[in-house]
Amino acid sequence: MLNPHPPHTAEFTVDNTVIQIPTDDEALAALLSSSHSEDDHDLINAVKPAKAQHKQNDSDVRQCNKTTGSAQTPISDKPVSPGQLARLVKDSPFIDTQSPLTAFEVFKIITLLPWTLFRIVVATPCILLVWLSVALLVWGHPINTPLPKWRRNFLHYWLRFWTTLLVRLGLHFFTMKVNGKENITEAYTVRPIVVFNHVSYLDGIIMASIFAPTGIAKASVASMPFFGVATRALQFLFILRRGTTDEQNRHVFSGNPTEKIAERAVDSRYPLFIVAPEGTTKHRHCLLTFAKGAFAAGLPVMPVLLKYRSVRFNPGWGIVYTAWHFFRVCNQYVNHLEVDVLPIYKPSAEERQSPELYAANVRKLMGEALGAELSTHGIPQQQALKRMGIYVDWTGRFIRQRKHGQPTPTHVKAAAPLNHSKNS
Repeated sequence: MLNPHPPHTAEFTVDNTVIQIPTDDEALAALLSSSHSEDDHDLINAVKPAKAQHKQNDSDVRQCNKTTGSAQTPISDKPVSPGQLARLVKDSPFIDTQSPLTAFEVFKIITLLPWTLFRIVVATPCILLVWLSVALLVWGHPINTPLPKWRRNFLHYWLRFWTTLLVRLGLHFFTMKVNGKENITEAYTVRPIVVFNHVSYLDGIIMASIFAPTGIAKASVASMPFFGVATRALQFLFILRRGTTDEQNRHVFSGNPTEKIAERAVDSRYPLFIVAPEGTTKHRHCLLTFAKGAFAAGLPVMPVLLKYRSVRFNPGWGIVYTAWHFFRVCNQYVNHLEVDVLPIYKPSAEERQSPELYAANVRKLMGEALGAELSTHGIPQQQALKRMGIYVDWTGRFIRQRKHGQPTPTHVKAAAPLNHSKNS
């Protein structure tokens, strides 16, 4: 048996609904089950930072938001009560206990393991070949100047060919289907910013196989051995995020990010510019809150919807063991993916004046096309869960909590107030 000990169950009531969360942590189950306080009813509005204590922190966050174009909220150091923790865990799109490691999943891993190892052996030299060829192609070229046309064309088709091969063979997305290709053709004339729903760590290679796009990334990515070469070849914009450990390097651009994104997006000498406005991935079929960076310049956008179809295993990336999750992705008999490229969305005069309105309208459009809920969660809630040590164990069955020397999370960081509108 995978789990010889029966799980503890945390039971609590939110919005007149009895919620049960299985957990193999008795202390966490007791903590969650004790949350019946009316004061803890709304997690989002309950955790409010003291202005004097957090004046400097909020200033730093606002400055960081100016740099990244993000609409994310500051973080509070106030303790999180049992009710707040219960609500955060219960509503979280980042916690997945719906893809457990069943006996059938174990059977698939055993039967597919030789084929998986074979694919790894074949893929490794191919990846090295692509890395070497791309590195030579961009060697000595300034990162923030356009590549010559012949280099651009070669990179576009070369990277799309190899990433498509990797997607269809290496990741078993045999049924990947792309709808709306006529909109892609139009995009090379109109030059919109491509926005997509961020589901998994697989999204990057999926989008590369369709668009071979450029985008924006933190400065440290430029120095990574393989991804650094690929992103430099696609001429990503590298930003230095304040208050982080990002490494300052020669690839970081200077100037206003919004102006630079607009300039790069409309320039036909660069690939199409792509942004994931959610800023992070999740397991649930929903849309997280949108940052406004992709909409701040008032340029047209082209929504792209990634629809992973899975019955027994969810490729969505929540708070899990990433290496083990990827191993399970590679050990499926088949993975299904459908990509819908929607018509280009041209903002109204009112939307160009209000990036928040523009982002909200595009988010609503994408949510309706996906048939997905508009979640009130985003990066702040994800980071709060991580700081509390909440995660799903390797079996995919139980919610656990890292202790960090304490039996329960008495003082952790949680998200500051956000707008709770369902249509935001």
